[in-house]
Amino acid sequence: MQNGCLKVVQLTDTHIFADSTRRIGGLNPRESFLATLEKASVAIRGCDFVLVTGDLAAEGEGLAYRWLVETLASFETPIYCLPGNHDIGTVMAPIVSASGWTYGGSHVIGGWNFVLLDSCVVDAEYGCLGEAELDRLATSLSRQPNLPTLICLHHHPVPMGSAWMDTMLLTDSANFWSVVKQNPQVSGVLWGHVHQNFDTFKHGVRLLASPSTCVQFAARSPSFALDPLGPGFRFLRLFADGHIDTEIKRVEP
Repeated sequence: MQNGCLKVVQLTDTHIFADSTRRIGGLNPRESFLATLEKASVAIRGCDFVLVTGDLAAEGEGLAYRWLVETLASFETPIYCLPGNHDIGTVMAPIVSASGWTYGGSHVIGGWNFVLLDSCVVDAEYGCLGEAELDRLATSLSRQPNLPTLICLHHHPVPMGSAWMDTMLLTDSANFWSVVKQNPQVSGVLWGHVHQNFDTFKHGVRLLASPSTCVQFAARSPSFALDPLGPGFRFLRLFADGHIDTEIKRVEP
């Protein structure tokens, strides 16, 4: 923690394949990830930790997770992660945990409470927290009522205004917001999944979605469409009073 704030880099939706030659939408996800890391290298080396918010692997392959672990190892920066709908948690968790990454859970860091939720449903693109994760969220919030809190998950808990994408949102979002509204210490909710920048407020809570390190989805598109914007990452500064200062940085297309 430096200058009175926590510095966090969010990387999301890396979609790495075991096969290094495979591509998505014309992009090689390994190459785009390396380009994003080069853009983010100064920020990562100067941050308190890196947050990876799901879809690390495109097909849940162990070799994909191992490649990511090896690629990020040189930074020697703490990494916290959670799964996305393309991940297989039973494959991902032991590999990343063995490397020293932190998989899920709730963590008090630098005067903030971070709650990493698993919103994945097996063999489904939409998300659902379910009773167990909602109870875990409520318990974490009740234990830290005076700490500003950032809730992190993979799926979007509000509509994005894209008809095709909004078939894959968090299906129990009403229950999620019921918990959040009872806890005024929640400063922000952060997610991946949507491959685009999104920044708004709901019930006084900052809502943030971030670009993928791979292909980008066109915002507010009724059907699937790619955006020509380059891969990117989010940089956050989190202050003791709960204020969030954040920006998106991108690689040139």
